Amino acid sequence: MVKTCKICEKKIGGLNIFKFTTRDKYTVCFNCVRKAGYSMMVTYADINKLTLEDIKNNKDKIAQKIQVIQEELNDFSPSRDIEGLIEVDMSSGKFRVNGFLTNANIYSINLINGYEIVENGNTVSSGGLGRAAVGAIAFGGAGAIVGAVTGKKTTAAVVESLKIKINLNNLDTPVIYVNLITKATKQSSNNYKSAIRKADTVVATLDILIKQFDKKGSSNSKNESITEEIRNYKQLLDDGIITPAEFEIKKKELLNL
Repeated sequence: MVKTCKICEKKIGGLNIFKFTTRDKYTVCFNCVRKAGYSMMVTYADINKLTLEDIKNNKDKIAQKIQVIQEELNDFSPSRDIEGLIEVDMSSGKFRVNGFLTNANIYSINLINGYEIVENGNTVSSGGLGRAAVGAIAFGGAGAIVGAVTGKKTTAAVVESLKIKINLNNLDTPVIYVNLITKATKQSSNNYKSAIRKADTVVATLDILIKQFDKKGSSNSKNESITEEIRNYKQLLDDGIITPAEFEIKKKELLNL
């Protein structure tokens, strides 16, 4: 049966590969789906979860997302480098993982809720908020992860992959990876020892940064709370409920003057 695309209003052939059905039962053609910003790999099941308006608005959403990313990149000014793997903007509390596919993605340090060292698909050690920290705090100083990893009797003689898994409070990007080893590497090699040393430095630094910016966040929240409370007393003053003298007393108490 020949149908008409609800977006471009062109007739669609009878083959299923040329048309999709939206959640609200409209038919759309493959070309319109592609023009809306969906990939060549989009499936019928993907489009079936979306409404016609979702598809029409997708291109604008992508453009807005690209604009936000570009603004973040323009504002990002890295002032600290961690082993050539992660760059940190200490003034804004944001970071990015170096790499061709990850360099455009900027994240807040406050989004980090944990991190793990993953070797050959298995978690070797973990740390972060609510857990024992990796690095200097958990293992007793720089290089301690080396002991934690190489001290395991079941550790393979050859490592195929070694990476740092960073868990984020972000539904769009809940996990990011920092790759240290991506091909077969002997544990006895200098490359492996160098990768472990870098892992130790990265997670120990992350632990410090999380605590540092968590304190800044708590301090900012406290200041905002004090400011709001002063505004409330000012409103009471303006309403004639308290006197100017009483307002000054409360303000000095809040500001510890």
